Amino acid sequence: MRRKLFYGKMMGILAVLLTLSMAVGVAEEEMTSGKWKFVLEGDGAAITGYVKEPRGALVVPYQLAGYPVTGIGEDAFDGCGGLTSAIIPASVTEIAGNPFRNCPMEYLDVAAGNPVFEPVDGVLFDRQQKLLVACPGAKEGTYVIPAGTLRIGAAAFFGCASLTDVTIPGSVTGIGDFAFHILNEKADPVPNDQVTLCVDKGSYGERYAQENKIPFRYGKDDTPAPVQASKVEQEDAEPAQPWKYDLEEEVATITGYTGVLRGDLMIPRELDGYPVRGIGEYAFADKYITTVTVPEGVTFIGDEAFARCYDLTGAILPSTVTSIGEWAFKECGSLVRVTMGSFVTRIGELAFFECTSLTGVTIPGSVTYIGEDAFSGCKKLMLSVGKGSYAQQYAQENKIPFKLTRDGSTGGVKALAIDNLATRSGPSTVYTGSGTYNVKGENIWIFSLAYDNNDLCWVQCEVPYKNSLRRVFTGLKRFDAASLNLNGVPEERPDGSQAKVTETSNAMYGPGVGYDTYSSLMVEKGQTVTIITIEDDYALVEWTPAKQICRAWAPLSTLDY
Repeated sequence: MRRKLFYGKMMGILAVLLTLSMAVGVAEEEMTSGKWKFVLEGDGAAITGYVKEPRGALVVPYQLAGYPVTGIGEDAFDGCGGLTSAIIPASVTEIAGNPFRNCPMEYLDVAAGNPVFEPVDGVLFDRQQKLLVACPGAKEGTYVIPAGTLRIGAAAFFGCASLTDVTIPGSVTGIGDFAFHILNEKADPVPNDQVTLCVDKGSYGERYAQENKIPFRYGKDDTPAPVQASKVEQEDAEPAQPWKYDLEEEVATITGYTGVLRGDLMIPRELDGYPVRGIGEYAFADKYITTVTVPEGVTFIGDEAFARCYDLTGAILPSTVTSIGEWAFKECGSLVRVTMGSFVTRIGELAFFECTSLTGVTIPGSVTYIGEDAFSGCKKLMLSVGKGSYAQQYAQENKIPFKLTRDGSTGGVKALAIDNLATRSGPSTVYTGSGTYNVKGENIWIFSLAYDNNDLCWVQCEVPYKNSLRRVFTGLKRFDAASLNLNGVPEERPDGSQAKVTETSNAMYGPGVGYDTYSSLMVEKGQTVTIITIEDDYALVEWTPAKQICRAWAPLSTLDY
């Protein structure tokens, strides 16, 4: 009822006003595909709504009825009270207004490779970070809009009832309609008088707050720039450049930061128009940062770049990084997890020396050199290495505990597990259990995704087990959204054909050599099974051997289909 009332009071206005510079138009005919409603816009599909309200972690589909999803309409997910997060595919290039307004989500994310949109601390921006598109509804406390932002989109903070203080930089020259509104007890949209806007005197933000009767206060000129204000090029304001860098052949290497560094550090992609390609020696040594995210494009981490950052708990390095310098993370005693890209070739001497809390690191198959004592003093460490790889040889020679995992060159996409994985043999709790795997902090291979009857997203992933591998299903929520790139990961569409088992075989956890077999489960001759998918010379089949449904792999040669 709240949603209908909101529509009735706003629809006439929103049709004209809730529009960003990249608005999705209205097509003549709305169609459905699975649980989604959409219209055709040129050669692509624009999502306009849903058949059944989505809940939990939403993965926006990248394709509908054979059309790439290129847009999201302004009312697509309005008021979906069960959403906790959303991942926008790389194919989406147009978003009208804030289609996630009034949704109590914790964060918004964008698949890698999207040319138009980018998340910053869970908030959705355009890739140039000039337009703030949408803030997740569950964001609370204080939020600082990055310096350099020019416009706050229509309904961008609509429904953010838990925010108490929002800083609007002087660079902002436009704020869309209903940007800071909430619904009152009658479901009418009204200005959010529970939030205080921190503005510059005489700025557009001050005028907006006055016109909309929203509480505001003036900021202090000597307030240090926040870490997330990574865009330093500004059209209306020119603050002092906090980032120090060297310039060579039109590319930048960051050498330091002159402001106050505390909390989460987001390294900028570019500085003054120059792409950032390196983190220099001692750049952030001895700083009070808790996590660091290095953007795509950076190719090396210099010697002692993050040495003695005692509060640092996690580091995410992109696939473009090929070299980690000597002592790079030396004596980061709180460091628990490090995510490496799949093209690292060199890890320098003492790189992770005395990282006493480090528990798991996946070394990709691309690594050809690991320096002496690179992991010395890491008493809790378990390395994940490819079978027959240089990293396996290094671990054996240096007596470092390790387990075998898939080599980085064999397909799938990786995501960081933020919890141990409780798994099933299929994408729902109706399937047989497949155990719990202690892989928190590790990069895990993902091969497909599927939705259960409650619209919860499951992924088929691969986990190491003793000296073999297992493919199992677990919930998408167990993976770090920042590390996810589901663009191109297929949504499971079961083959559906029936097959007669002509020869008994061991039920397998994966398609072929290297995968474990079930200890007490057989695919028995004479059974009828349903084929879910086929990979190489194996089929993933489904049947009910007892009270619960089971999925396992069987050789194609044992099936008549």
